[in-house]
Amino acid sequence: MKMSARRVLRYTGLALSAACALGLTGCVKNGGGSGGSGSTGGSGGSGTTPADYIYLSHNWSLTATPTKGGSTTPYTVSGVIDEQPGSNASHYVTSVLQIGSPCYDGANIVPADGSVNGARIQTSSFDVAGQVMSLDAQKDSTATHLTGVYTISGGCANGEAGTISGQAYAALSGTYVGSVAGQPGETITLNVNQELLGTGVGTFVVSGTARFSGISCFTQGTLGVTNAYVRGGAVVLQFATNEPQGSQVSLNGTIDAAAKTFNVTSGAVTGGACAASLGNIALTKQ
Repeated sequence: MKMSARRVLRYTGLALSAACALGLTGCVKNGGGSGGSGSTGGSGGSGTTPADYIYLSHNWSLTATPTKGGSTTPYTVSGVIDEQPGSNASHYVTSVLQIGSPCYDGANIVPADGSVNGARIQTSSFDVAGQVMSLDAQKDSTATHLTGVYTISGGCANGEAGTISGQAYAALSGTYVGSVAGQPGETITLNVNQELLGTGVGTFVVSGTARFSGISCFTQGTLGVTNAYVRGGAVVLQFATNEPQGSQVSLNGTIDAAAKTFNVTSGAVTGGACAASLGNIALTKQ
């Protein structure tokens, strides 16, 4: 069963909700509990949370580099990591990630949970395709970078271990303007807003509108209820235009970590009288 990418979940336990909905093992757990294949819960711990504490709740893109196991090819691990607020020094953390390893092909999501103690984050995933990924990393003082190690036990990647590092991405929100490469006079202005909360499939929903200048068939577009999201640095946006024939504009590409630029590497108009590839578009936040 695949969960809707539009369903925004605020939890205790976004990853747990996703896991239960998918029928994965470990669903009996809750914040601070135990059981299943996930790691430690997050309640307990001595001390209190400082008033200026920065929580590890963001859209993340990490790179896993195997140093042990069958492959040495790095791959991307991206999606939602959410540290739960708490008054104790140890906090419960959940994640819903998509893993770029061939051993996870066909796995829509990989939920995990664990704890954050000071700068240290430890998580263990639920059993997906017979595999459990465990992460042990340190966050920086801004809670926007992670560096550590990981292991995988069971299944196709059994025995794999290596390093993992990466960073959080700012929200794709605001006004972005750019010109279509090779098409003088064709410009696109986006007014978009990325949800602060992640979905049960490890994405962040984006809503908003677009204005198109220099394109004869349509002048406006609106993001629909599907195919409008960010995961890590990857962006997928599909606009329904105001052309009577019902055309669609797809803008797929990447953002930088600060979300100051949106580079469209695959743009296209489908349907209607102006169907064509749009080529590359560099959109800059205003």
